[in-house]
Amino acid sequence: MDSRGAEPEYQRAIALNPSNATARFWYGQYLCNLGRFDECLAETARAHALDPAYLSVAVDVGYRLYEARRYAEAIAPIQKVLEFNPDFAVGHKCLGQVYEANRMYPEAIAELRKAVELSGDVPMNVAALGHAYAVSGYRTEARKALQKLDELATRRYVSHFPRALICAGLGENDRAMEWLERAFQEHSSGMVKLKVDPRLDSLRGDPRFADLVRQVCLSP
Repeated sequence: MDSRGAEPEYQRAIALNPSNATARFWYGQYLCNLGRFDECLAETARAHALDPAYLSVAVDVGYRLYEARRYAEAIAPIQKVLEFNPDFAVGHKCLGQVYEANRMYPEAIAELRKAVELSGDVPMNVAALGHAYAVSGYRTEARKALQKLDELATRRYVSHFPRALICAGLGENDRAMEWLERAFQEHSSGMVKLKVDPRLDSLRGDPRFADLVRQVCLSP
């Protein structure tokens, strides 16, 4: 899962076509995953300026602020996208996570329920809702979300990463670490967010977590 070699390729793509919003969008995400937030936010802003109608980039303007722990600032950019695109499931998921980080739990749960509804039970959306339930005190609902992931896994591929998110929200850190270690073994795409996902902050003091971050090659 070594992503260090990706940066020269992103830079080359941008050098060949500086007006390519998609290249800048993905480079911004890469920078964010490494915790290089100032560079990430600048690149994301450039991508948005190049293509304001690109919904994923427009939402990312807020979502990158969320990953940079600038929670209050992250709300408005995502709200603006959803004002004109109310059926954009990704936007509802991102806004739900931002509301959760701002301790606006009823609003978070409402947004994340909408994301699950619009996406047809995408596992990461189910996990986001489960985590919000967990941190807001609805532990029974959080466990139902875990059961939902198990049910989905009988019909389609479900990574172990979403289960780790819910367990982290429940404060079941050992169980969360077990799921993360399995997610690492299966090369889950969610692992690229290991260094920056606020929902995993409760695990950051665990040496096992720090070791996983190093193994994913996200540490200097």
